[in-house]
Parts: sequence; structure tokens; C-alpha cells
Amino acid sequence: MGRKDFSLFKAEMDFFLLDECYKKVSLSIARGILRNKKAKWKRDHYIPLDTNEKCLADRPNALTDWKWKDLVKLWSAEGYQVLSNRNMKSRGHQKAKHIMGRISFRGRKAEMVNVKERIQYCWYIQHRDSFISSGITYTSKCP
Repeated sequence: MGRKDFSLFKAEMDFFLLDECYKKVSLSIARGILRNKKAKWKRDHYIPLDTNEKCLADRPNALTDWKWKDLVKLWSAEGYQVLSNRNMKSRGHQKAKHIMGRISFRGRKAEMVNVKERIQYCWYIQHRDSFISSGITYTSKCP
């Protein structure tokens, strides 16, 4: 979802006073929630082959008429349809579905390796007295 889509709900964001240090994180969370909601609204209430009048009649309760009209107008636009069809085709070619959010499998694996090293280091710290007395040293990349 781009900033243009988020502008549909910009009026609601003006009601909230956000501290500058939390603004970026808060808006990021709000964008994610809005993106999920829009996907559900589109899946449950918007059928691309129907006319706009039929789609407008099946409005979700959480939206006002003008917001739903703007979303239907966005989803019906030629450029959006081209982009949507291209993305559907691309998703169809994926062999492994990416279900880990924004972080890739490689990123998750790196996190897991770092966590494993930290756990080993913490275990060593707790047991180092017995290692020192036996002459064993710990070598790790962790600080």
C-alpha cells in the first residue's frame, strides 16, 4: 500500500496527536493494519467483474459511503487492474509461499543464528568459573 492509498484515511489521522519520536512507528503500524483491512474488504465485498454500482451497494459497515466509493474507484482503475493482474501472475509462479512477514527467510535465519550464539555466550558466562578452573576457553563472535 502506498502513501496515496493511505491518504484516503488521512482525515482520521488528524484526530491523533503523536509525539514525533513515536510518529514513524505509529504510522507504520497503522499502515499495516489499514493494509490488512483493505485486503479483507476487497476480498469480502469487491468483485472485479461486477459493475461499480453492485460493488458500491455491498459496503462494509466500518466504512462511510464516500470512503467505500473511493476504494472501489481505486480498485476499478485501469492502472490498478494492470498492477493487480501482474502481481497475481507473479504470485502464481512462487514455489514457496513467503509467510514470514516483511523479513525474508535469510533474515530470519540470520536472527536465529545470532540468538543461538547469544544463548551459547550467556550459558558460558553463567558457567565460566567451571570452565576457567578446567582450562577451557570460549571462542565466539558475540561480545
